[in-house]
Amino acid sequence: MPALCHCARYRVLAACFVVRRDNKRTGRFLAGADTRAFILAAGRNRNVDDLRFARYCRCEHAVRQDSGHARRRHRRTRQYKKHYFSSAERIYKGAYSIGDGGKSLNTGKKIQQFVNVPGTRLNYPETVIFGAHDGKCVTVSAGVHCREYVGIQAVIELARTIDPKDIYGELHLVHAFNYDGLICRCSDVFPSDGKNLNRVFPGSTCGTDAEKLAAFLEETVIRHSDCIVDLHSGGGYEYLTPHVYLHGAAAPEVCAQSQELAMHVGVPYAVRSQAKNGFYSHAGTCGVPAVLIERGCCGLWSEDESSRDIEDVKNILRFLGVLRDGIPSARKNLRIFDRGEYLDAPVSGCWYPAKAVGERIKAGESLGRICDIFGELLHEEFAKHDGVILYQTASLGIEKDCPMVAYAIEER
Repeated sequence: MPALCHCARYRVLAACFVVRRDNKRTGRFLAGADTRAFILAAGRNRNVDDLRFARYCRCEHAVRQDSGHARRRHRRTRQYKKHYFSSAERIYKGAYSIGDGGKSLNTGKKIQQFVNVPGTRLNYPETVIFGAHDGKCVTVSAGVHCREYVGIQAVIELARTIDPKDIYGELHLVHAFNYDGLICRCSDVFPSDGKNLNRVFPGSTCGTDAEKLAAFLEETVIRHSDCIVDLHSGGGYEYLTPHVYLHGAAAPEVCAQSQELAMHVGVPYAVRSQAKNGFYSHAGTCGVPAVLIERGCCGLWSEDESSRDIEDVKNILRFLGVLRDGIPSARKNLRIFDRGEYLDAPVSGCWYPAKAVGERIKAGESLGRICDIFGELLHEEFAKHDGVILYQTASLGIEKDCPMVAYAIEER
């Protein structure tokens, strides 16, 4: 698509926002997918001005400022505007419609694309499956942490194998939010700013790349999903036992819905999380029930682990009525803990864990010790509560203030 002039991009993107405002005023809301389609098309030219204007299209101030330019340059921009919309329609094949409440023109089809984050050079891959029938909108995400490969491979397979005719509603499959980090083999952070996406919500449109992505996801993903399933695993230096997190700090009705989702995950343990600054936890704050599934460890993946993630996701989708493939959903028998203890290393040194992941512990038992490089004891950590080890550092070396060990607390 040829690049549009400075004024033309501004004019067209502002017009997109006017459409959205008019629908809101009449009581009709466009799905975030609609706005996202415009932003995506605008972001195909990767220069800084394009990305800046893609972000400005969401500001009412930009629409007001544009009115003078539109009158003075109407003749000049008319041809660009016509070309812009026809190009966007060709590129996305009508994946998102304008003014129909967010319903797709491609009912019963599967769309794969890269989503550009306004104001950044970030792009993440997404597969959208538009069911042949009406239903809920569910987002399944992976790659919040780019070296957690089990979930990423699970989403790849889900996108490849799910048939749109079996879907009732919309299924958004995000292959890897931190796609740049996946390719660069980074750890938990974005290469461009060194920040962890699961620590920056709700984010900021004026912040760093990770913060802008967080703000973008709240507007375009979280607030337009009926529920979210976020797939994680142990990174490059972390052992863990499979478990699932559910909301513990959201509204009571959202926590109850999150628990119902968790009861359809095939893991032995579930933990209520009090966090609010991660993707799935912030969804709860916004009133959207979500769960975070942990499976796999040490930056590795296997077909068996990914297959288990796939089965968990499908079981949740069947429970929600989004996937109807003739197989009934199955409620699992797992133990729910009301809280967990997450311990960081108080000093740097060599870490020697005393327990294995999944092992039950008693209050007062040693969880492990940190020694210096000469073998001298620097610190020994003891359990304050009874519980179960969820995950712990697997590497010999450990850095101060980095995760050391975590366990679910068993209430007496």
